[in-house]
Amino acid sequence: MLRYGAAPPGLLPRLLVPALLVVASPPAQAQVRPLPPDPSMGILLGAGIFTPSVTSSFSFSDNLFRVNDTEFVSVDQNGDGTTDSLARRTTTSSLVTEISPRLSYLLPYSNSRLNVSYAAQYRNYSRVTLPAKIAHDLGLQNQLVLSNGMTFDLTGDYLRGFAESEEVDPAEQRAFSTTPFHNRRVSLGWRWMHPGHWGSVVTLDHAASRFLQTQQVFAGPAPVPFFDYRRSGFFLDGTWLGSSELEFYGGVGLHTTDQDRQQYNDYLVENDEQSLGADLDGDGTLEAVNRSDLDPRDRLKERAFRMGVRGVLAQRYSGTAEFGYTEIHSALGLDSGFRGMQMRLIVQAFLSSSSRLAVEMSRQPQQALVDQSETLVSNIVRVAWTLAPGSVHTWTAGFRFLGSDYGTSHDTNWVIDGSWAVRFHRRSQLQVGLQRVMHGSDIPSGEYNEDRVSLNWSFGWF
Repeated sequence: MLRYGAAPPGLLPRLLVPALLVVASPPAQAQVRPLPPDPSMGILLGAGIFTPSVTSSFSFSDNLFRVNDTEFVSVDQNGDGTTDSLARRTTTSSLVTEISPRLSYLLPYSNSRLNVSYAAQYRNYSRVTLPAKIAHDLGLQNQLVLSNGMTFDLTGDYLRGFAESEEVDPAEQRAFSTTPFHNRRVSLGWRWMHPGHWGSVVTLDHAASRFLQTQQVFAGPAPVPFFDYRRSGFFLDGTWLGSSELEFYGGVGLHTTDQDRQQYNDYLVENDEQSLGADLDGDGTLEAVNRSDLDPRDRLKERAFRMGVRGVLAQRYSGTAEFGYTEIHSALGLDSGFRGMQMRLIVQAFLSSSSRLAVEMSRQPQQALVDQSETLVSNIVRVAWTLAPGSVHTWTAGFRFLGSDYGTSHDTNWVIDGSWAVRFHRRSQLQVGLQRVMHGSDIPSGEYNEDRVSLNWSFGWF
């Protein structure tokens, strides 16, 4: 749970971090023939639909690095190695600018459909110089429907970016990072409906991430590097259609995660007591870390069982309810592993023709990407309310709670937000948002508060 600085979550396009259980849940229905493209959803181009869009965001954060401004730090005024005074840690405010164009093309063919997309994201801070400012995301989705009712779903995604996102680090161990990375993920699902209401779903998936080294852009100790990883496996599910809009499913999954620890080992060697010239543990000696004593790789093996239901749960209610059991074991014993129950509940309630309420609750094991890569348990509660009385104005309000359980310590994170959006045109929208973040930790330096105000403009088919 080492933390260095802070940053707002969710500023980066998608990056897969294994949730260790929920991988490619089965589709809600069987033998669904994709409909022809709707001309109102984009620009007709050949036999398909072209949908361009651009989103720009301008926000202000009063605590960009998310430091604890109630904590005092030692100050060596004359450089003699002794503490002369204590000073309160100061926060850094900053303007954040983002511009994100996106291009997508949907091509229907023979009761099937192919969709390709490209998105770029430019990000800049007024108080931080980034080593890279543009991220790229290339996506591919292909749904092939055969005449016998079999369906093949292929999804691929390749991302070149720099890490600053709750998707990269869902437990928010790393509060601020500008580490460039390359990520790819591929998922292939095969679905076959048998006579009656029964069906089979086989899902193969692979993901890999490589984090590059970069210069440090803020003061303080060197950040702990992310772990490179490769994750592959499958899920085998059986399904039963209770109705045309409700499906029950259950199955097992096996996955392995190959973890590259070499960058982390370099960090341990370069920041041991002898290298820093500091007695960090107070035992009166300066200890050294030998690279030969460190294992360069580890492998995590996951076994999971799950069962659930998804679709229209009741009148005005739809969503997913899933429960399961997961075991995670480390080949070298470097990871604490996991053995226990997990759950996921996502419900959307249509309160009226203009108002809806979304509720999400989950308990999932996750592989931490920093700080010795201990598997942690993430507990999430999210509530979001949306009111759109017409086609012009939209109001949203909600909160999210994230609790991270490391076995020996705990973190909590509350996010309260709200927004108001107005459409000047059916292809143009302006949104104003407010956000409050309150983070608690067993480590005092990990506690912080942040307030953020944002102005967002979207144009095109978004």
